Amino acid sequence: MCLVLLSSSCDIVHLGVSLLYPEASPSTFREIKAIKYIVRGRSVVVSAPTGSGKTAIAEACMRHFLGAGRRIIYTTPLKALSNQKLVEMRQRFGVEAVGLQTGDASVNIAAPLVIMTTEILRNQLYRSRTMAPDGVEGAEAATDAAGDDDFEDVALVVLDEVHYLGDPWRGSVWEEVLINLPPHILVLGMSATVKNPGDLAGWIRQVHGECSVVSSTHRPVPLTWHYCHADAELARARLKPLLARGGRRLHPSLLVSVVERTEEDDWLSVPRARRVPSMAQGRSMMVVVVRLLNSKGMLPALWFCFSRRECDLCAIALPTQGIDLTTPKEREAIQRHIDLAREGAPEAVREDLVPSLLAGIASHHAGCLPAWKTLVEHLFQQGLLKLVIATETLAAGINMPARTSLISTMTRRSGEGFAALRHNDLQQMAGRAGRRGYDTEGHCVVVASKWDEPSAAWEVLKGGPEPLESQFSAGYSMALSLLATRSLPDARAFLHKSFLRYMGGAATRQRLAEVAALERAAEDLRRELGAADGVGSEPELWQRFRAAQEAARSAKAAGRRLRSAVRAAHGGAMAERVAEARRETPCPAVALDLEGRLLDPGAGPDSLALLPAWLLGPSEVDGKDDGWEAAADAAPAPPRYVCLGADNRLYDVPAHVLAGGTAGWTAALPGPGAFEVARPDPGTLRSLRACADDLATVKHDATSEGRMGDTTPMGTPPPPPRSIPLSPLGEAARQLHGGNELWLALALTHAALQDLAPEHLAGALAALAAGDALSRPGLRVAYPAAPAAAAALEALEGARLELERAQAGAGVEVPVTLDARVAGLAQAWAAGASWAQLAADSSLDDGDVARLLMRTVDLARQAAHCEQLLPELRAAARKVVRAMDRSPISDLVH
Repeated sequence: MCLVLLSSSCDIVHLGVSLLYPEASPSTFREIKAIKYIVRGRSVVVSAPTGSGKTAIAEACMRHFLGAGRRIIYTTPLKALSNQKLVEMRQRFGVEAVGLQTGDASVNIAAPLVIMTTEILRNQLYRSRTMAPDGVEGAEAATDAAGDDDFEDVALVVLDEVHYLGDPWRGSVWEEVLINLPPHILVLGMSATVKNPGDLAGWIRQVHGECSVVSSTHRPVPLTWHYCHADAELARARLKPLLARGGRRLHPSLLVSVVERTEEDDWLSVPRARRVPSMAQGRSMMVVVVRLLNSKGMLPALWFCFSRRECDLCAIALPTQGIDLTTPKEREAIQRHIDLAREGAPEAVREDLVPSLLAGIASHHAGCLPAWKTLVEHLFQQGLLKLVIATETLAAGINMPARTSLISTMTRRSGEGFAALRHNDLQQMAGRAGRRGYDTEGHCVVVASKWDEPSAAWEVLKGGPEPLESQFSAGYSMALSLLATRSLPDARAFLHKSFLRYMGGAATRQRLAEVAALERAAEDLRRELGAADGVGSEPELWQRFRAAQEAARSAKAAGRRLRSAVRAAHGGAMAERVAEARRETPCPAVALDLEGRLLDPGAGPDSLALLPAWLLGPSEVDGKDDGWEAAADAAPAPPRYVCLGADNRLYDVPAHVLAGGTAGWTAALPGPGAFEVARPDPGTLRSLRACADDLATVKHDATSEGRMGDTTPMGTPPPPPRSIPLSPLGEAARQLHGGNELWLALALTHAALQDLAPEHLAGALAALAAGDALSRPGLRVAYPAAPAAAAALEALEGARLELERAQAGAGVEVPVTLDARVAGLAQAWAAGASWAQLAADSSLDDGDVARLLMRTVDLARQAAHCEQLLPELRAAARKVVRAMDRSPISDLVH
């Protein structure tokens, strides 16, 4: 089998995949196309539904490169998913061929195939001494990246769940990896279905190398959508089709306006608020739904519930109401696994959930300990569990083959209140059903809820996938790593390579170019038909001519509307930046695109002629004479501003003419044309004439260098073409990783922490790590911090407030957290307290306690390896790791 895929000939790849995956027919999906691209030396982005063969592509490509003696890195977004992939890949390639590196675990990292979290790969790329320099391309870059580079023999990086690039908290990591990867490494990005995989591939093509897209919405295992409700007495459940035939509209039986009510099915006549009046009755409804699914052969199932507490309560309630889904033989097998778990990790066993487990029912969420979640996953994969009630975190790539997915409600609580599920999230959960090789058909059941009408699910589905959006931002660690490894111009160039920048520049211009091409084609067709002989004498030809004319007019109108929308979007973004800038300085510096070429698809950076100016304030002009669309459906006109140009002339311009401000260092990088706050010397503001003279000088200098659109702040000399030496504090912040690396460095170098005993240091580290680990306003912990730890935290509070003030003054919005409430908890664990004691003396869920302690261990491990910290603190940190890294919080894989 290996010999087939070791050949460099693409003609036999078809046969190789067929032998490896006989259950997957290559004629029904696009694995072969993707594999051919990789074998021929092109990176690939694969966007396809869950269960459509993305893993088959990765494994076939990995066999090809492993056979050639090359190394492979396989990244996942989650430690749990990395652990699961380790088990799967060992089964495929052998124990000695696969390693793991997650921060918590380092297993066989010299293996040819290493699985790691994406953050680990990001950190390794920054540490690499011979990272390919910016501006060097092709073979020259590959040569520069060679030597004793750790990545010299790496042929392929697999980015599993690459759509995490759009994650608000962690998305920057994926962009940093793709920008930093040496150019000789191929990329296989595997994504769930998103709206714009071509944009991602186009950006990778621009920053890394040739990249193709393999995209499909086809599911090899068809998915059927249902709607389930119970009668008013909650005595019986009914399953109805959610979608009409063809899947293009809501099924008529769920439309209140057309349903004929009968005594047999009077559910829709019951007011929505009374259909599922309470959570308790909701659990009663779950009983009848599970019985219905079992009778129809639709188990095993994953029931997604957006509350940890409800997951547990439902799992406990079902067996007490007569639900038993296992045979005696299955109960015996489950009992054996429970006994083994009690021997290996007794603290992880949820004794209150053991009766449910024996009945084939389990709860799975972030509040459970890792060992318990692993047990549940293993039993479900073995087919011993029939129903797992879980939060949406289970949908994030964990291999849990189910026949049916159930969605408890179409709304869930977010940071800003209740909000409807996003299409991508709904499909991710639904996609767990009907896994290839297990089922011939999958089912997704939307369960009736008092919060939603049946149409709520259809509204989400018909909206289609959301586009992948960049979440790129420059934090302390990234900024310091760039400055330490690049010259200032190269660091700025790195920031300009972001997906955010691409989507605001090249991608937008590409869309405008497509509109312009469509308009030209329509105009050519109109002229061709208009000039044809006998147009007026042939009725059929005349009708075609009129239809073509109408199509041309519609296309041109659509183009005008799109151009207006682009200008409105750009103008709106600039207006927001102007308002933000004017809160700090009354006359911020801007650049004016008076020729209107900024949004011209054919205009490159070198063809722009931007005029520096001071923005004096809003204009009173109504904007009717600036060429803005007057149609009723056109985008609203942006605000206008009065500016004093470098030529000493006053300009009254709309917001979309603003091309940007002077470039400056910022914590969060907006898209191209975004406004950056300029802070000129206060004396220059007293004289507009002096301001104009200064700007004229800037214009002359920038024009002579050909960089009008990317000037440096006034009075700042050009940086030297070398990296910037970091202070010891800066180097410490660069080596640390967390929510706020500068704050971690300040705290770990503070005098108050240097002489703490290991258990007291553990309490201080937990207070620093708590902001990243948990957020519980009503937190209760029975263990107070020891006097030494409390004194140290009190001393740190002053430094925390000082950093907060400094960040506020600089416009940096990065949390500076210190939660003294949890110090005693970590201190007790480091001192040898048992898990039962901690669990009984805290209001936190088991999983939250474990997460806090694991983050504390991780921070201690970082401190122990940070060369910029004092030896005494590093030695104490090593003792903290040894004392705290014990069962059940340790989820190391061996």
